[in-house]
Amino acid sequence: MENTISDILSSYKEQYAKTFPAPGPRLPVALASEQDTMCRLQVLQELYVERRGRRFILDDSTKENIRKVASWLMNSKKRGLLLMGTLGNGKTTMLNSIFRLFGNYKATIGNAQDIFDHFKTTQGSMKYWDEDLLLIDDLGIEPPRCMTFGEENYPLTKLLLHRYDRCLTTVIATNLDLAQLEDRYGDRVTDRLYETFELIVYNNASYRRI
Repeated sequence: MENTISDILSSYKEQYAKTFPAPGPRLPVALASEQDTMCRLQVLQELYVERRGRRFILDDSTKENIRKVASWLMNSKKRGLLLMGTLGNGKTTMLNSIFRLFGNYKATIGNAQDIFDHFKTTQGSMKYWDEDLLLIDDLGIEPPRCMTFGEENYPLTKLLLHRYDRCLTTVIATNLDLAQLEDRYGDRVTDRLYETFELIVYNNASYRRI
């Protein structure tokens, strides 16, 4: 008697689970609610800005960006978040606020240049690669490649592809647009960004000049 589709599916599911273990939780800790998350992000952004001796401006753009990030945190199934926009409009502030939101839980934050330098100076260290939640600031400011053991390497490209393959949650802030990201990291990376990342575009002008 031929196996039914459900029998075959059940068999393959068992094999698949052994070969490819289910990914961990999307976030390192559960959050209370979308409203609570919005309030916390607003407070954390205000504290971050004031620490730098600046005045926090809660305008419509900032409120909308907070709402969108809170919605991603609470509701999205996508394991990536891409904050994109020009200089000085709050992306780094938001990135640090997301990091602080999880306190001392499993979250790691790093500037793209620092991640590149660490990979280069340690000859290919895997630090940052398997963190449950990784936040990358200023993607695109680092050189595209370096030499390790006489081999040409593309640290940030390899990092992003590695995390995609392992379904790990990544938040990125960048001043590059999608075309520039594709030109710099190739269509393999950007194609996966389209699949697994939610995009929030910061359209407001620089707050540093106010």
